[in-house]
Amino acid sequence: MHSRTVTPPTATFRAWLALATLAFAAPVFSSHGLAYSQAPPQASSTRIILTLTEAQVPSINGQVVQWDRLEAEFRAIFTRRPQRVLYVRAHPRNDYRTIARVVDLAKRRGITVNFLQYVAG
Repeated sequence: MHSRTVTPPTATFRAWLALATLAFAAPVFSSHGLAYSQAPPQASSTRIILTLTEAQVPSINGQVVQWDRLEAEFRAIFTRRPQRVLYVRAHPRNDYRTIARVVDLAKRRGITVNFLQYVAG
């Protein structure tokens, strides 16, 4: 009888598996209009960035917007834009329901939502 030794996956195999998993998962997130990026977009007047402060105050490109006006602002901004992409940067202490509220309002207007890493300051 031959005894067979099973070797654990190598680091290379684990790295390949992680990359393969990301490659298959990325289209799923993208098809739902959701993405995450640690790098902020390049400075450009064409980017629309919604920031949620720790106090859950939304601002669009630095201009504070009241919650009851947010959907109207999305409508005003994105009806005349060929690229309907909103970048969201939320303070880590924001409740997930607050972030989901922003995503829901944007998705109702047919806007793709990308997330940026929050940087204090």
